Amino acid sequence: MYTITITTETPAELSKILERLSAPQALVKPAEPAYTRNQLTKIGTALVKSGKAEQANLILIKYGVQTVAQLKPEQYDAFAAELISLQRG
Repeated sequence: MYTITITTETPAELSKILERLSAPQALVKPAEPAYTRNQLTKIGTALVKSGKAEQANLILIKYGVQTVAQLKPEQYDAFAAELISLQRG
């Protein structure tokens, strides 16, 4: 609930204020992920080939998925950061 305090605005000024308050706000489009699903799959494959399949699977489980294809695009960057950390570590 909003509380609006009105002082000495004229009817025309009030009308403009009400128009701005009732106008739909522009939706902010989320930024595109820096990594694609294909890139994540390649990183995961490299981890499996280097003997880190179990650790990579634990990261998938952490995100509540069984495969990279099940990740939501908004999860890609954080997931990639964890894979890259595992790859370097």
